[in-house]
Amino acid sequence: ERIYRDSLQLKQRVLGADHPETLRSAKGLAAVLYQQAGYVAAEELYREVMRSQETRLGADHPETLETADALGVVLDRQGRATEAHALLHRAMTGLTHRLGAAHPDTLGAMNNLAVILQGQSRNDEAEQLLRHVIEHNERIYGSDHPLTLIGMSNLVSLLCDVGDAETRCVILEAS
Repeated sequence: ERIYRDSLQLKQRVLGADHPETLRSAKGLAAVLYQQAGYVAAEELYREVMRSQETRLGADHPETLETADALGVVLDRQGRATEAHALLHRAMTGLTHRLGAAHPDTLGAMNNLAVILQGQSRNDEAEQLLRHVIEHNERIYGSDHPLTLIGMSNLVSLLCDVGDAETRCVILEAS
């Protein structure tokens, strides 16, 4: 964390607070804070970055949308599912439009949105997204890649929640 903070301060001083490299460093620090369970600090930093990106790049720029996705995950972790859903839906929709439905960033946003939808008992929507994520991650990375396996794990979790044991067994056998 200290290295990220030092790097961010240096970039703010040399490049300015709104420079793209400064914003990338801020996002890196926010990710570290999130991993350390510093959710409030991560949220504040992601919001700050997103405001700058919206001003400099526009609300529908892929970097802005990726920050919205990350912020949505942080909000969900804090139990703020409604806010998280809105940001994750915005990110997924925007990334789908800008990068395509099979782009890795879009697939990540879809996976994150599916987790929120499952928590809201919107299981059919979550399942549809997860199946899409798995299909494309298998095509891009292969069936043994961690991103493919995360999608499969999330789908199995969903199917367990809805009690679809037969489908769950088929997925487990396939993986």
